[in-house]
Amino acid sequence: MIYLSQLSENFIHFLLSYSSFIFVQVFTVLVFQATRLFWRSRKVMVIVDLLKRQFPNVDEWKWTSLHNVLDEVAFALRQIPSYSINSLDIRPFFKLHIDDLNLLANRANKSALEMFGSTQHLDIRGCALHSNEMLWFSSACPNIFSLAVTASCIEVDERTREDAAVWEYLRTSLLGYWTLKRANHLSSKRLRLVLYLLRLFPLLQKIYLE
Repeated sequence: MIYLSQLSENFIHFLLSYSSFIFVQVFTVLVFQATRLFWRSRKVMVIVDLLKRQFPNVDEWKWTSLHNVLDEVAFALRQIPSYSINSLDIRPFFKLHIDDLNLLANRANKSALEMFGSTQHLDIRGCALHSNEMLWFSSACPNIFSLAVTASCIEVDERTREDAAVWEYLRTSLLGYWTLKRANHLSSKRLRLVLYLLRLFPLLQKIYLE
């Protein structure tokens, strides 16, 4: 048996240093693996929660614009495997611009489809979107099943027109059609919006309108 008192002071320091080095190495590996597992398990992306929890140093006034937090959101998307996100909530963004959406894909080193191709629920309430941005989401999220929007924030393509065939299409495709019709919630303007959304997202089954 060897007692510590029999070991030289320098050798003891060496053992302690070596042990510390091994501990740091093991700890670093464990942190890396835990971090990787955390991101790989992400199926839901809620922007406000992402910024609060993962990037607490970002000022809240920046949260309203994707342009202000491009690096943070792109970092998260780089860590999350492609085609993993099945629910996306972009609040509290007030407005999105097509240039920022394209830049996001560029900085994430992924196509729009790789980022959101498996997304089935999209919440864009409170966010102003023009036709270019809506078309971007249409291409990026072809599997949208449910959609939440603020009616006054969506720019509807002026070419969208309703006719008898449209009413039949809505009757068979729009969840709660008769309830909405009886409550006079299918005004011409709102009808055009619903039709526009259904054309952008052919698999859409649920629409939540604000």
